[in-house]
Amino acid sequence: MGRLSWITLLAMMPVTPHAATDDHDANYIARISLFVVKVHAHSAQGKTALGSGVMVGPSEVATNCHVTRNADSIVVRKGGIWLTVQSQRANMARDLCLITVPAVSAIPYASLRSVNEVAPGQSVYSVGFPGGAGSMFANGRIHGLHSFDSAKVIETTTGFNLGASGGALFDNDGNLLGLTTFRARGSRESHFYAIPTDWLDDLRKQPPQAVAPLATDVQPFWAEPLPRQPLFLQAAPLDSEQDWEGLRRVAERWSEEDPRDADAWYFLGRANAKLNRVDNAVAGLHRAVAINPEFARAWMELGLLYARLGRAEDVERVRVSLLSLDEELEREFLGALSGI
Repeated sequence: MGRLSWITLLAMMPVTPHAATDDHDANYIARISLFVVKVHAHSAQGKTALGSGVMVGPSEVATNCHVTRNADSIVVRKGGIWLTVQSQRANMARDLCLITVPAVSAIPYASLRSVNEVAPGQSVYSVGFPGGAGSMFANGRIHGLHSFDSAKVIETTTGFNLGASGGALFDNDGNLLGLTTFRARGSRESHFYAIPTDWLDDLRKQPPQAVAPLATDVQPFWAEPLPRQPLFLQAAPLDSEQDWEGLRRVAERWSEEDPRDADAWYFLGRANAKLNRVDNAVAGLHRAVAINPEFARAWMELGLLYARLGRAEDVERVRVSLLSLDEELEREFLGALSGI
């Protein structure tokens, strides 16, 4: 990553604690909730899949194709309003479907924002219908932006559950950034992902089709067998399995293909640390925090390396900085230090 100094890296870190609660009032939550609808996808076998969707035009609802893929008929609900879907456009590989409903002025549609205009660390807010129940609001931050298929998939700390697929991920101003879509499989930590609204332009160019089950020979990119998934999805399972050499190879390719992705450098640094390649590990983790100064876990891994190297003053600086980023992780850091 060059010769970016340790002191320079520390200076980049936030010095004020993150707010523990969301600072938006009820008016903000009510406003963004208006754009989000419940999706009922009915199959010919009598089964109903429940999910979420977002109004993105006067008669357009964006949702995940894995919600509607088996449907012979689809109904969208907003409060007491029930709308029968008239047609659909689908990109199964991207897991993005655009369904058409009769225009209803009572249901507004969201403004869109490109993921190219945001960065890791920014606040985001999700709204969806987990479990098919009432809508739920959650707040978090953008953890990463992973290049894939001409756009960037959003990794967020904002969690969501079954039924929230196709829900909305908004920025601080209520602009729609993406659709809450999946959680990474085989990971020891929570990794939640949203597909970008940037893909909607391509989908709108397709001719609308009648509502019918979608092709079964195409899977969403995140549901493919692991070797065929994007590199950013291959890393976490390898980390959980403690396959450090496999993780190093994947992270090395990932960092070469997308050198601005902090997670690529984090996983490369972590793998090298486990393989006792300390200098390479430090270089990778330095690169990760240079790209994303709020990457608390990368700072923690870097601090543990400095503990191994006997750099006590630097370890204490990392501890203080971690306290401003994530108090729980700071406590985990202290526990890990006791074992070194």
